[in-house]
Amino acid sequence: MSNLLIGSSNIARFYKADSFTKFRPYTLSRCTEYNSFKAIMDESTDKSFVISVVENFVCNRVKSEKDDALKIIEEVTTDFLGVIQETATRLPDSRFAVVMPLQRPAYDWYQTNLSELRSSIEDGLLAMRMDNVTKIDCISTITQQFAEDQVHLTDASGKSFLDFILGQSETFFKSIQVDLSGETSKTSSAPTLEQRLAQLEAAFRTRSLSDNMVLARLREEIDSGANRSKEDRIVINGLVCRKPLPTDIRAKTALLSEVAMEIFNFLIPNFKGKITFISQGKGATGVLPMVEVLEIFTC
Repeated sequence: MSNLLIGSSNIARFYKADSFTKFRPYTLSRCTEYNSFKAIMDESTDKSFVISVVENFVCNRVKSEKDDALKIIEEVTTDFLGVIQETATRLPDSRFAVVMPLQRPAYDWYQTNLSELRSSIEDGLLAMRMDNVTKIDCISTITQQFAEDQVHLTDASGKSFLDFILGQSETFFKSIQVDLSGETSKTSSAPTLEQRLAQLEAAFRTRSLSDNMVLARLREEIDSGANRSKEDRIVINGLVCRKPLPTDIRAKTALLSEVAMEIFNFLIPNFKGKITFISQGKGATGVLPMVEVLEIFTC
């Protein structure tokens, strides 16, 4: 029995066993079609599976049917997880690490429905209730860097992706599998002290990794929200004004708008925009060094 790594070109382009020697060696199976995946899983008797292919199945099946993307995603997820569940049932002593999908910036419909795809896979894995199948987190979207086609990862990002998913998979494969029902144990005998310590270390590493991923995603969402709220604003530095700034907030806002509008009119003849928000920079003094402006253009 061997270890099988099933993936598309974002796996096949970067995986070489001698480049990832800290993990168990894998037999690489390049797969982009659902029928090929099913055939591989139906015939396999391997011990450890790492599976990262669902992006291809979704994209291949949606094609021009973008309006039905969400429905197709649900169908693909059901079929995909059904194959895994069938194989995991047939091979109860084997383990299956299912990698969450990468982005595909080349397809707007895919990016729009990516969260639904991930949720569908997560819910399906939980519904299986199988100890030998687990979810493997994908690298953060911040670290997913793509080539010009916006489908394939760059060399650096691809190697980072592989290192990350193989590391999580290794932790899962080395952990001790126990039947929590209390009826039987899936280990042949009670675990030794060394095994129990190894299990605790693996659980700690997994928990720590999960916590880090959660914090990274929260930070990413916060930064993304902050950037979105400022994407239609501009910051003007080095302003000067002959008039002293009033202390009254409304009067000061009106004067700031007047100064900013003079600049827009100077830079853009027949300027048609309208300033809807303006704020003096934090810590600014009466010399008016910087303001933040939200402008709405009208035809």
